[in-house]
Amino acid sequence: MKQHIFLIFVLFNISMSLVSCKLQEQKNYKSCQNTELIKELIEQEFITQKNRFDNVIYNKVLKQTISKENLELFLKPDGFSMMTKIEIKSEKDIIDFTNFFSAKDFEYMRCQLKQNKIDNWKQILERKYFETSNIAENTLSYSVPLFSTDQSHALIYRETVGSGSLFLLKKSNGKWEYYAKQLVWID
Repeated sequence: MKQHIFLIFVLFNISMSLVSCKLQEQKNYKSCQNTELIKELIEQEFITQKNRFDNVIYNKVLKQTISKENLELFLKPDGFSMMTKIEIKSEKDIIDFTNFFSAKDFEYMRCQLKQNKIDNWKQILERKYFETSNIAENTLSYSVPLFSTDQSHALIYRETVGSGSLFLLKKSNGKWEYYAKQLVWID
């Protein structure tokens, strides 16, 4: 009888701990999406891309790759096994990106993905960034950026007619700079 009571007590404590952890997680990430930070990054990106390549920016926010892979699939260490630093000058620039983000970073990014309310870039950006014509051959489409917990790095998926890539950006001197890239698919 004492063993049954002890077992019930243990199971009760375990279940209460799980509920407590879930509530704490929800409390920690009640508002994990930062629209102003998203706007800052994506606006800088749109200006850079339009000036550099004269691309048409598609106004819909990507939620998956063209091959229908949900972007959440990349939010785990092995999702970055093919990521490479953009500028490699020496051996120290070769980074194992499978260890780049912590479990907490991935949890925070998943939260941002789930809380995303932006379906169309026109919701937060001026219309001047978008062409009124239909999708052109040189169209760029973007996912919502996902930020690390310290907001010093961001992930964004960008797709063109012929390829899709995951980019890691780093905030340096108040500007977002491309830091690493991973090709996801190519036509």
